[in-house]
Amino acid sequence: MVYAGEISPTVAVMVLNQGCRSQDMLSEKFIDFIALEVIPWVRNNYNVSGYENVVILGPSRAGFSAAFAALRYSNVIGGVLSQSGSFYSTLEEKENCPIYPEFDGGLLTEYTKFPKQPVNLYLDVGLYDLGLGRVGVNRQFKGTLELKGYKLSYKEYKGGHSHLNWRHTLSNVLIYFFGDTKNSNALQRTSR
Repeated sequence: MVYAGEISPTVAVMVLNQGCRSQDMLSEKFIDFIALEVIPWVRNNYNVSGYENVVILGPSRAGFSAAFAALRYSNVIGGVLSQSGSFYSTLEEKENCPIYPEFDGGLLTEYTKFPKQPVNLYLDVGLYDLGLGRVGVNRQFKGTLELKGYKLSYKEYKGGHSHLNWRHTLSNVLIYFFGDTKNSNALQRTSR
């Protein structure tokens, strides 16, 4: 994509999640690690400047974690890709059911309470993703972000909760965040 002129040169850093994924991805310690250790390391070792050039991403609970980190560290993180984000999670011991959440997820409540941050988001979710529960909470999160005035792109696709489906949106996301807006192949950076 860089060679074709669709995106500017980009550095990708992938953090392997070992241990208990269910707890780690929802942990403040994990987002502190990303914002306070990983991103400064990248800045010290690569030519990455400005918070707007830092986009974090992930599927499922990692999508939740990316959106959580951006809310708390918007001075460090300027963009989020969440693929099938687990926004039904509560951040408390009392957990929602992912299929039919009984109450608002903790991150939706946090985004509602916090003042709008300078964060650009790209959300996508599969229509067959763990029943309608995950689609519903992603739509709810989209609505919350729109009401707060966030820059946002939102997509739904015919698929489920799978890396096979998530891999198909990565090129669109790279163009959304790092594309040349003068290039006719680039996506517009507007809410859809």
